[in-house]
Amino acid sequence: MGIKQYITIILSLLLLAGCGKDSNEGVVGEYQSAQAEAPGDDGIFEYTWSIVQQPDASILAADDIELSNDDQTVSFIPDQTGNYELSVIVSDEFGDEISTQSFTFEIIESDEVMDDEDEFEDEYAEDTTTESTASTDFDSVLDEMPAWEPPPTIPEPKPVRKSYAPRRAPAKPVPGATIPKDPNRYTIQTSAKRTFDAAQQSAEYLMEAGFDSYIQKAYFKETDEIWYRVRVGGFESYSAAVAVATSIRNLTNGETWVDHVRLEN
Repeated sequence: MGIKQYITIILSLLLLAGCGKDSNEGVVGEYQSAQAEAPGDDGIFEYTWSIVQQPDASILAADDIELSNDDQTVSFIPDQTGNYELSVIVSDEFGDEISTQSFTFEIIESDEVMDDEDEFEDEYAEDTTTESTASTDFDSVLDEMPAWEPPPTIPEPKPVRKSYAPRRAPAKPVPGATIPKDPNRYTIQTSAKRTFDAAQQSAEYLMEAGFDSYIQKAYFKETDEIWYRVRVGGFESYSAAVAVATSIRNLTNGETWVDHVRLEN
């Protein structure tokens, strides 16, 4: 079993128990945004967004959705009042689905600007009517009245970008997480094999290439399985381990994984 399959097993066990779902309120014509939650700080993840629900009168299409450079954040401008729901599928670099997250938006119509304009016009009309009827001398009233000025221009509201974080769901236990480790030292895993002979072949190949490889037996309580890990070296710093892992990756064209030095179990 190669490192790709091993990582796939670990990521698959991180599948969230349910879909995170938030309900947010917005206004027609204003930007609405949502950001998917990444399963972890390390790794390459793919985000596939889709429109699950929208008002019957809405013509919002998939092409109208704006995505960030890494596809993790989505933005759109609702064109009708009502409920919108967007869903995102988070997958790992091997195409395996890790989680599904949903975001709902309750969109309403904004009448604040219209109400302000109507109130201003009503007050101005009331003032002019009172002054015109208070005196029969219309010309003198005009002379005493201040020069009329047009009402101030009310700026058009700009779209407001909003961002909502999905609710967190408890993650399932990761295989091997209970194996004791040295938090101050790092090592590199190049592969994990079912049998010792297969692991020995991989270790000998790395030794011939000049790398200090070794085999470590690991028992996973979560799945009741035994694996033979092919690992390289022991490092005091994470950056040094990453540099050597890159060299191994260039040599083997395979994946590598920097981990803490683990104790036999």
